[in-house]
Formats: sequence, structure tokens, C-alpha cells
Amino acid sequence: MKRLLRAGVPSFARSVATVMTCIAMSTASIDAGAASTEFSACSRCAGVALVWSDGDYDQIYLAAPVKDLASQHPKELSPEGLTHALLKLKRSGDEKAEPVFSPQQARKFADGLAAALAKANSRQDVLFFVTTSRGGTGWFAERRGYSGRAFIDDRGLNLIFGGAELDFIGQYLGTKRQPTFDFGSRESISAVSLYASGPSLQRRDWVAIPLAMMNKPRHATSQPSHGAEARKAAVTDEQYYAAQEVRLRRLRSLMEQDLITRDEYERKRKSILEEW
Repeated sequence: MKRLLRAGVPSFARSVATVMTCIAMSTASIDAGAASTEFSACSRCAGVALVWSDGDYDQIYLAAPVKDLASQHPKELSPEGLTHALLKLKRSGDEKAEPVFSPQQARKFADGLAAALAKANSRQDVLFFVTTSRGGTGWFAERRGYSGRAFIDDRGLNLIFGGAELDFIGQYLGTKRQPTFDFGSRESISAVSLYASGPSLQRRDWVAIPLAMMNKPRHATSQPSHGAEARKAAVTDEQYYAAQEVRLRRLRSLMEQDLITRDEYERKRKSILEEW
């Protein structure tokens, strides 16, 4: 019996040593990965380029070029106009829902989006991941993520959302594993449902914002302009109202094709006219 025990001790000791070594190596690997890993919203995207970031999580990328795309990029847009349009988006398919962005959050996103669209070429989409805060301020605020893509065509600025109200921070901080986000698609609809008071809904997850709509019209109550300034104001107003006319005609066409109900038509028409 003693002879068997003596024979087994070296084997047992080697097994324990092997297990301890593996644990130590795994722990070192995890620690090294945690220390070196920085958040990336697009870690699994091929051929992308980060063009804007703000804070720990908000990031905007240029997507890899796609041969068949023919977007109207690069394009310089006013961050102020973008902010005005983004504030029209609401978090669900209901006009009574809360806005997606606060004024401060909308301006931050607008700054990044404007910078990316000015750099994108005609074959690139802009991929975005931005966060919003809910239910408090500072450490008590709940951060949620929105992911999607943006591009410009004849309809204006298109925003397709792949994810909304994403609760990702706890899992990321706990595991240091890069999350995977859906950046939306032209071909397939996501689970996101938005309401847009002004911009045109192409699908429940896709809004198109006429470029002229990003310039707020000057009304008769404003101070009179003279000369070149007056002509510029007239052109701005003309472009704005032309865009509104197009939106109203498209809205009526949707109803006539039975794509929306009469009630939906009247509700949307009212929201468009209220902007005037």
C-alpha cells in the first residue's frame, strides 16, 4: 500500500502543477485582455474607418466601399440643421412617445454625423453608434445605445436604425467582450420602430429627411432683410416649401395605394402642416 501511494504522489503532484499553470496562464490572459481592450462598436466590421468618437462609447465609422452604391457623398451639412431634424425622432411608432435625443445629445450626434458625411465617398455608408441618457443625471442616468447607418440620396438624409434602447454597458464592463450591433440594412427591416414628426418614414426603422427641411424657414414676423440677404431668405423659403409639397404628395400617394390608413394619413398630414 505504501509503495502504491509513493508511486502515485509524483503523478498527482504533476497533475496539480499542470492545472495550476493553466489557471495562471488563463488568468494572465484575461487580465491582459481586459487591460488592453477598448470599446469598439464595430469590432467585427470589415474595412471600416473610425472618423469620430465622443466619450467612451459614441462612435461613427465610414463603411467599406460597396461598388453598386451611388450616394450623394461627400456632402457638407449644417450641424444646426441636423440637430433640428434629429429632435423630430421619437422612440416608438407613436407621436406621444419621448424624443430619441435630448437637444444636447442631438447636437453631439449631429456634429459627428456632419463630419462623417463630409468625408464619405459615393460608395460608402456612414455607420453610427450613439448613446442617450434616461432617468436621471450623471452616475444615476441609464445609458442606452442606438445603432444604424446614414447616407444621402434624392430623398435627402436617410437614417436606418438597426438597434434602439440597447442596454449594453453592464455586459461589456463585466466581460470586456466587444458587443455586436446591428447597423441596419436597406434590404431587410429591423425590430426598431420610430415615429418621425417631420421627416418621412420609409419604413418603421428608416427615416428620410429632405435636405431643405434642415433649414428652418424665416417667417413674416422676423426682422426684414434687404438686398442679397432678402433674396437668400426667399430661396431658402422656396426650397423648404417645395420639400413640404413633395412630402404631402408622397403621403397622399401612400394612402391611395392602401399602404397607410386614412387616420394615419390625416395624423401625419397634420404634423407636417403644423411645422408651417
